[in-house]
Amino acid sequence: MALVLSRLTRRRWLHFVAAGGFLFLLKGVTAPVAPGAVDGERTITIDAPTLSVLHEEFRRRAGREPDATEEAGLIRHYADDEILYRHALSLEIDRSNFAVRRRLVRSMGFLSEMTEADSAEESEAAREGALYGQALQLGLDKTDPVLRRMLIDNMRLAFRYSALDLTPEDGELQRFLDEHVADFSAPARASFVHVFFSKNRRGEAIAADAAATLAKLRQHDDRRAARGLGDAFAEGGIIRHRSLASLARVFGSDFAPALQRLTPGVWSDPIASLHGLHLVRVAEFEAARPLALDEVRGQVLARWRADRGERRVRSTLEELRGTYTVRVERGDKSAMQHGDGGAQGRSEESTTQHGEGGASARIAAGAAAGAPEGPS
Repeated sequence: MALVLSRLTRRRWLHFVAAGGFLFLLKGVTAPVAPGAVDGERTITIDAPTLSVLHEEFRRRAGREPDATEEAGLIRHYADDEILYRHALSLEIDRSNFAVRRRLVRSMGFLSEMTEADSAEESEAAREGALYGQALQLGLDKTDPVLRRMLIDNMRLAFRYSALDLTPEDGELQRFLDEHVADFSAPARASFVHVFFSKNRRGEAIAADAAATLAKLRQHDDRRAARGLGDAFAEGGIIRHRSLASLARVFGSDFAPALQRLTPGVWSDPIASLHGLHLVRVAEFEAARPLALDEVRGQVLARWRADRGERRVRSTLEELRGTYTVRVERGDKSAMQHGDGGAQGRSEESTTQHGEGGASARIAAGAAAGAPEGPS
């Protein structure tokens, strides 16, 4: 089976099929969403066992039960995944995506009762087609949890990728840069000479050795006087244009703040690091500064597109949610009856309408329902 799949993935025509399937997916996800265009079933039911699983997963992560707001978030996330999954099925992504097809063929290969002799008599393409057909007959495309996750992730990815063809004006990029200036700034940097004293090598004598050497350095008051003094350091005795974050990784978190308090051109008192003591003579401090658009255009554009891609995921999900009713069942027997005020067990039904300015939710519960309401 692995040999069959390996050979299939090396065939160039299959790569074109896969690319074509993804283009089809992009075309589908960028089209306007109309009620009834996604699928025929407009209700998502979260029954008591499913709700229990959601609670159990939360307990494993947080070590406690979710509160009302957190439970609403769990329900929303589950419903969003179900909406994306159904949307993928409505676009027949499970039939057109090469990765999905390969997953079905691989799964069916483990379940198939074909003998090796049968396989030898068939061509690779025929065997692959037969396995795929058997997988569909068994409904593996609807029951495989890995395949379900693939389809959900593919839908999110397609929504994000639909923003890759957007090319904003410089003014838009500059506004985005201004809003995220902390992410696109040159960090503060320092250049200095230091004399290192290893705590492993010198032991209890390290402080006395450092003090004696400092007296000699201050007597000459010249950075060149440090040559040949102290112990060898992995990064060398001259550090040029290193960011404070980089210095923290090499010397330890306390070293960079101590360095910033020094006066350039003067040998410092011993400064402790992870490795020992250092006598430091700062040559230059470079303050952090915001970068100009031309310096980081590619990075800003990539971030802007990623941001717009996430916005498309959210806006499309909002649009899709508006066409669904989410029903939460909390008892063994649960039914929603509108108009007469009666219900068996406990249930909630949420119909969500979304617009550009936000979202409003209508939660209708049966007379016996006592579950907390949360954001839809």
